Amino acid sequence: KLLRDMPAGQFLKTMNDDYGKAIGRSCNFCHDVNHWDSDVRKEKATTRIMIAMEDSINNSPAYLPRLKNREGDWPRIECVTCHRGMNEPNHALLPP
Repeated sequence: KLLRDMPAGQFLKTMNDDYGKAIGRSCNFCHDVNHWDSDVRKEKATTRIMIAMEDSINNSPAYLPRLKNREGDWPRIECVTCHRGMNEPNHALLPP
């Protein structure tokens, strides 16, 4: 629903190399492998919410562009920024 305009080859690469590796999971974590287009798994819905959050943060002039003393392109976040290869975000870097 969110990545419809992406070519199929790029879509599969994004699913495997970006999302899958970022959370340390394989396809069947979010997908019913017998019904790929099914939306019954809550993990798939959660992923869509997280993708929307990432897009909001990356594309809003209110967030990352406001960081001072940055050179080059705006900084960006990705799934791996917080998840670091784990299903649950790595809380070790968050303040207590």
